[in-house]
Amino acid sequence: MRSDAPITPSPIRRQSTPVSSAVTTAEVVPVTALNMERTPEAFVVPSPSGPSGRRNNGPVLEAVHAEPAPADRGVDYLREFGGIFVRQRHLDSSLTLPFRSNTYDMLEVQTGHVPVGLPSSDWTTVMRNLATAAPMMSAAEESSWQGRCCLKSCRSFKLNFRSDHLSFTLERPFICEPNFDALCIICAPPVYMPPCGVLSFAQQNLAVQDAQGGLLARAQERPDFCPCRRTFGVTDTNGSEMYRFRACECRSARRCNACAPTACNSSYTVDVLQGGELVSESHFLNPGPAPLFRTRSNFIVTFPDGASATERVGLIAGMMLIEYSINEKKQSSLWSDGRRTARGLPRSASGS
Repeated sequence: MRSDAPITPSPIRRQSTPVSSAVTTAEVVPVTALNMERTPEAFVVPSPSGPSGRRNNGPVLEAVHAEPAPADRGVDYLREFGGIFVRQRHLDSSLTLPFRSNTYDMLEVQTGHVPVGLPSSDWTTVMRNLATAAPMMSAAEESSWQGRCCLKSCRSFKLNFRSDHLSFTLERPFICEPNFDALCIICAPPVYMPPCGVLSFAQQNLAVQDAQGGLLARAQERPDFCPCRRTFGVTDTNGSEMYRFRACECRSARRCNACAPTACNSSYTVDVLQGGELVSESHFLNPGPAPLFRTRSNFIVTFPDGASATERVGLIAGMMLIEYSINEKKQSSLWSDGRRTARGLPRSASGS
């Protein structure tokens, strides 16, 4: 049955959607009182300090903050390749050598181009020429000429490596390290008496810093009671050991190191261990046939697969510490023996 009576709008029941565990009550609002066109103000979340009792008919919008990306500390580019080739430069004049600081050129070795086993002499020659012509980055040692002349392999220094993609600093403090010819009992008391001499307890260390001066990693010598071997550990900022280096004058885990690096044995191999297992090998390479070139370092730092950028720069620090603690002593002996031979004097017992 149809009625011609006007239709009176009946009230509708509107219930706000709960956004929390609190119970909301329904309210009856006439259709004519509904605000069908909401203004932008309805979607503004009132601040806690705003006037009390203000209603917000719009949805509550919450700002979603994404997790910040890890900051690049200047070494992330090291993850792009499989190793680093390092070449040392000197002045050719022996008269100015003590007054000229060491300079190192670094060249990247692309992943897949790292030699398997011992690098060949042809590979070393190519990499040395490339590092001379177009190095990825270079750094000159910041130290005093008095330290280079008197303190030699235990002097303090800084090396600032800078390029478009990389930026880090190697810093080493002075730690007195006696050799077997002149023992300093005050600075480094002996802790063991092997048959061939006295083993010093001096522990060298070297820190890696980012461009802002923050610590990235630290390489430090570990006690080792073998008279022909020295051990170094690389730790992170928390002091946890990432890698351990073993540099032995007799042999590495796989190769002989006697008389290396020379024309007789082209590679002095350093074992790199992680958790007690051998994960990679780094090599000091024979830089050339002439006696003068034998006093310049050429070495390759091999990065294990899956190593982080911090671990890779720590590996560079470990090899640089071995360069200054072990290889520079060999260079000093070779340079001294060359001068003694030129004067008709016998070679020193430590020369090779």
